Amino acid sequence: MYKKRWELSILIYISSKNKDESQKIKLLLIENNVKEKIYIEDDINSESLSCLSKSKIIICDNNIEKISFFLAKKKKIAVYNENKISNKYNQIINNRSLYTYKNDKELIEIINYNKNKEKHAKLYKLSFATIIIVCLLVTIFKTTNINNIFENKANTSKKDENEIKKREEEILKEKRNKMNFKGENIVFFGDSITDYYDLEKYYGKLPVVNSGIAGNQTKDLLNDIEDRVIRYNPTKVFILVGTNDIAFTDLSNEEIADKIIEIGKYIKNERKNAKIYIEAIYPISKEDANIINPIMVDVRDNGRIKDINKMVKEMCKEEGFTYIDMYNLLVNDKDNLTLEYTVDGLHVNDKGYEIITETIKKYIYNEI
Repeated sequence: MYKKRWELSILIYISSKNKDESQKIKLLLIENNVKEKIYIEDDINSESLSCLSKSKIIICDNNIEKISFFLAKKKKIAVYNENKISNKYNQIINNRSLYTYKNDKELIEIINYNKNKEKHAKLYKLSFATIIIVCLLVTIFKTTNINNIFENKANTSKKDENEIKKREEEILKEKRNKMNFKGENIVFFGDSITDYYDLEKYYGKLPVVNSGIAGNQTKDLLNDIEDRVIRYNPTKVFILVGTNDIAFTDLSNEEIADKIIEIGKYIKNERKNAKIYIEAIYPISKEDANIINPIMVDVRDNGRIKDINKMVKEMCKEEGFTYIDMYNLLVNDKDNLTLEYTVDGLHVNDKGYEIITETIKKYIYNEI
């Protein structure tokens, strides 16, 4: 009970050089049924600073330095001043947080006023929050099937949510299993990131072909495109290349982007029914971490990578290719390849491949 009341109350902090006066004020508050917790400042220490931070109103002697300090802490202050006419709740010396009182009655009025003001503010916030919630519920009520809301969403426990998610995954799996990939060939075409991609592990019995070769640049893909793509008569081709062009050639960003698109155009020209998917060049990481290999990351730079990706994305729209933004899927809030997804700052690990696979499967199963 006490804890609940304390959460709604205002801590009253008494700061006065005269300890007898402080005790007198405390007794006055108690006699007038002020139930808030009262703290009398002894010395400035960790306990007093803690109580000060929790307080909403301070009763202070007429010490300008203290008053300035408390005002800086954004506290409400009541100061005894017999030489001024108290204006109680009105602004004094251009500060709405400072009150003066000339007798005990006025002090109690100041305390009660601020107490009621605090309650009203809390009630206002609560009322405003309630209105927002009601508005949201009304909107949901109008736009969503009511039966589904109460049957599937209302009062759903964590266990229920997991069950729903599990069932959704089962339905998706059943739907995917019914899809027929007879006559299809899905080619992954790229450099080491594709080469190290264990397609059998991640795609099971899907008709996938790994045509990645470590160290490849765009020119290598263009030179080997007949043997590594065209001969499979692909229905879908996922292209990932460009990071090695940044590290090992003098090509400009625009030239690299042009060559990536040229690969897609060549395939489309030879296999008109093939769908072309071009992945964004993956981010690299230069974070200060043990797993990062500076030699492997080399001169690659995420600034250049983003510029090239932006060009490729625009060109894909013009050519009718599908651009897959893997960069933003793999990057962290520091604009580096997420450490959990990489083995060296350049290549991805199993967890990284799981994230990539989850996205690519949506394209394979025509869910995007």
